[in-house]
Amino acid sequence: MQKSISKAAITWRLILSGFIIISLISCEEPNSVGGQFIEGSKLRLDTLFVEDFTPLSESIFSGNLQYLPIGKYNDPLFGNTKATAFLKPQISTLTFEDDVDANFKLKLELRINTDITIGNTIKPVNFDIFPVSEFWRGNEVLSNDAIGIDSSRSYGTFSQFGEDSIIVDLSDELLLDLATYINNDSTNADSLYNYDFNGLAIVPRDSDSKIIFPNIFESRFFIITPDEDTTRFVSKSNAFNLERSNANTYPNRLYINSFFENFYSVSFEDYLSDYEYDNLLKAEFLVYEDVAQLQNFLPNLHTRPDVSFLELKFANPSDLRYELQFTGSDFFGERDTLNNGFKFNMTDHINQYLFTEPNDKTLYFNINPSGGIMRSTLLYDHTSNDSLKPKLILTFSE
Repeated sequence: MQKSISKAAITWRLILSGFIIISLISCEEPNSVGGQFIEGSKLRLDTLFVEDFTPLSESIFSGNLQYLPIGKYNDPLFGNTKATAFLKPQISTLTFEDDVDANFKLKLELRINTDITIGNTIKPVNFDIFPVSEFWRGNEVLSNDAIGIDSSRSYGTFSQFGEDSIIVDLSDELLLDLATYINNDSTNADSLYNYDFNGLAIVPRDSDSKIIFPNIFESRFFIITPDEDTTRFVSKSNAFNLERSNANTYPNRLYINSFFENFYSVSFEDYLSDYEYDNLLKAEFLVYEDVAQLQNFLPNLHTRPDVSFLELKFANPSDLRYELQFTGSDFFGERDTLNNGFKFNMTDHINQYLFTEPNDKTLYFNINPSGGIMRSTLLYDHTSNDSLKPKLILTFSE
């Protein structure tokens, strides 16, 4: 459709819309269908049902994020997940008066966000720590990458049962492995460490039913000398791997998770072809969560992290994974606990269709990984009742 209008006219109409919306007392009915007039106000509400969601699948960059999910859980709704962590200590700045040997002690303190847990809250979760058997770079690891682990050698074990801090005793074998590099005064010691020492893996045991989230930015390794002096040091690099199985299908629902196993692209272009130069005051995109199914498939005393925000974002398809994960969101949908919905203010974007031509028309609908936190949800799709369908609600001044 050819559009022609002066910049001055566009500017005046947008300014006028701004004045009107400031004085507008919102009175729309979210479940309205079609166009209607609001008596005495000269406003019109149009409801457009949105059904063209294209499912997509990727994996996230899992390296050097704030949270490091570890554990295993069989979710009755979302399938099986096993989360394994990989760590490489930062030892380049460590100095001691004496060479590090078996008289020293090596420990790891994990600080755990107990407000975020997936699975059974009343059982402990158990882990083994093994050497990593191949080279990896934290900034390049994806959540579905397989990294080799040598399970024939143990660096330690530990359990967690609700604690927000755990101190793990690490083996003399790991201590002496690190001592080889700490005690090395040669100019290439750092290079040898970077390429020859592959780090340690925290692996959940198969029988467990919980995933926990250590905050790796607050966690520390530490070495205790024979004189009981303690030196703390951070992780140089970290990442995690997610092994997924027994995935379910969700008829007549939109399934979204924060590790990009499932998300969607959507465009509003085809829904706006009949509108041109209309005096749009407000445009809102609404979707609704299937709370009943989320709750019914969660056993008693089990938990999942809530989804508080959904995103709509423009992104370059050639660099989609990076832009979805690390660039700012274009539109946020905050959860409304009263109607279990998410509402996005799309006014600026829809106005571009009415007066100009958007530079970007495809939006990506997802949950942000939020530093490594795993979240999933189900939303009603266009086959649902009118009150629950995804929709654009447009408010015009007549």
